[in-house]
Amino acid sequence: MHYKCPEWGDSVRSARSEAGFSFELQEHELWEWLVSGGYDKVKEIADREVKKLGVEEFIDYYLCCFYSDYERPGGTIDFDEIKGPPWVALKCPAAEFGEDWQRSIQSARESIDRKLGQKDGLSSGKISDKFLNWYFQGGGADEVAELAMNEVQRLGMEAVNSLLWVCCLSPTEVYRMVDRSGLLYDRFPHFIDWDRFALKCPNREVRRRFRAYPSGIDWSEGASPLGNFPVLPERPGIHYQIASDASSRLIWNTS
Repeated sequence: MHYKCPEWGDSVRSARSEAGFSFELQEHELWEWLVSGGYDKVKEIADREVKKLGVEEFIDYYLCCFYSDYERPGGTIDFDEIKGPPWVALKCPAAEFGEDWQRSIQSARESIDRKLGQKDGLSSGKISDKFLNWYFQGGGADEVAELAMNEVQRLGMEAVNSLLWVCCLSPTEVYRMVDRSGLLYDRFPHFIDWDRFALKCPNREVRRRFRAYPSGIDWSEGASPLGNFPVLPERPGIHYQIASDASSRLIWNTS
């Protein structure tokens, strides 16, 4: 597809420029780009471009190409560098927010422990079924979100830091706490795909980026193969074939 459909690469390069994205952006610049709605702009452009190219089923792959620095001098392509999400990993700004931030987080943990009647819980960095049930099923997500927005305002910080506050409050073993709150997404709708980016935190392991394939599945990671593949648009000179090798691995050939 990359070689037989050269407009694909031209489109991706143009999209980066239009969205204000560059691989030269520093981590703090990437954060500012993200919170200002940069990724929302990328999704709009990607949706428009795959429709223009007639390959709407490849929108996820388009996003992978957008965020991957895979082109090399001389027009060659390093396909191993085309990665899936999390597309961008950057240092979490909260790592440098200081003692007032940390005191706010710890005070909230202690308050939640008292509310739930647990003596050795969040304040000690531990997780409990009582907390999980309250947060994910008992309305705790929105209660924490409201507390986060109030605390960030009290600290005189930008409202978007509410997302980081909730993330910092989370026990190390718990992920995706931020995206469980309707209040936060009503306030920050451009963070609906929060999990597509990775904030480097000393208390959490950053997820690795897997190699991306047009189907969105990396067979080497043990995923069950799909029963069908997206169909390439009919273009002069493009032919594709699905076969399997001696080890029953699926092969997708284009010519």
